Amino acid sequence: MATNGQALTAKPVETYINGVKKTITKTYYAHGSDVAPYLTTTVDGKSVNDESYKVDWGKVYYVEEGNDGKVKMNDDGTFAVYENPSEIASGKYHKLSVDDMGYVPASSNIWDMLASMTTLEEAITLQGVCSYRTTNVDSVGKKYVTFLDGPAEVANGKYNGATWWPCAVLLASTFNTDLVNEIGVAYGHQSVLFNLGGTYGPSMNTHRSPFGGRNFEYYSEDGVLAGEIGGSEVAGIQSTGTSVTIKHFAINDNDTNRQGVCTWANEQAIREIYARPFEISVKKYEADGIMAAMNRIGTAWSHYGFHTTMVQHDWGFDGFMITDGDGDFGDVYNSSVFFLYGAEGGILHVGLFVNDPTVVVAFGDGSYTTNYGQYKLQQTMKHSLYQYAHSGKIEGTRAWWWVSIWVAQNILFAAAIVLIIVFKVVPGFKGATKKENK
Repeated sequence: MATNGQALTAKPVETYINGVKKTITKTYYAHGSDVAPYLTTTVDGKSVNDESYKVDWGKVYYVEEGNDGKVKMNDDGTFAVYENPSEIASGKYHKLSVDDMGYVPASSNIWDMLASMTTLEEAITLQGVCSYRTTNVDSVGKKYVTFLDGPAEVANGKYNGATWWPCAVLLASTFNTDLVNEIGVAYGHQSVLFNLGGTYGPSMNTHRSPFGGRNFEYYSEDGVLAGEIGGSEVAGIQSTGTSVTIKHFAINDNDTNRQGVCTWANEQAIREIYARPFEISVKKYEADGIMAAMNRIGTAWSHYGFHTTMVQHDWGFDGFMITDGDGDFGDVYNSSVFFLYGAEGGILHVGLFVNDPTVVVAFGDGSYTTNYGQYKLQQTMKHSLYQYAHSGKIEGTRAWWWVSIWVAQNILFAAAIVLIIVFKVVPGFKGATKKENK
């Protein structure tokens, strides 16, 4: 057992890489939290192999179609799901897929049924292959989605022609939520143009010191102002069908040595100052993704009260949660703790900087082989599918209309230039040439 960043003994373990089972040798780090307790018991004291956590994989469900070929829905957005097509009186049906779920509320048990249609291998792959993307889940029709870093500019300079927006401090200084919302809409439209499914941003951390290395990216020292301005931008981005991942949750208010630094605050300060922008963005503006920070809260990088009780239970967050960078920083996170004991039901995988899927300690130590580990995997799958279904990646729900107009305008403009050249410039050039020849 190891604590306080001491390395656990390197050992061969079975893990999954791109869905293929492999045996690798890996050195794991505790980073201030013991792994061992979370491999045998859960937060409620039950064994990780308790039968109540047992889940099914690879089930098949069917839904009834109306005369228009779409799923027959109730007024509340729910619909009947069947295990056998013969149960469907109309005889018109198809296999349930994520495309059917765009208007189904998060509270519906159909989300659990959809997640149970996936396979264990798909769930592990979704967790382990996650740098700047989420993978296909073929069993239910989820497509590959690309996320790139923000928030000052779409994809952080990767695409020519993208707009660099005013820094977050300047936006907050306007006190103009309508204006910032419009910027969010424009940001989302450019994401659509570059075929991005989401952005790692906006950033919601607090200005704790004027010397903070990321202050330009954060809105304010005031949690309410940051929440209202940042939340308005979130709403604008999401209105285009582009997902957000607000970051860095939380108390990540310095940039130097932020990988694993211990940060201290009492609950009142956390709730009223440091977590308030995130809370407002989630509860009022319905942000669909959160990125965890690299720092520790106290001495533990992740704990139930912070990532689960407050975010999922108190705020009612139904979206997905990812870690910040890992691989490039020497295994910053104790992924086992985050997966098994931390946030409940998000995309709890190592994100952003991961180049080596084996750094996902939650799978390297075999946590997924327990009933609880598989239950958590299925919950993360459910929330990933929910986020996907409520983003614009499902055909017909994304704001593409403006792209068509923009492309049409460019074509017309180019055609006009060509016509001017053909009918004005070329004849004039020929006439001048003839005069010179005379």
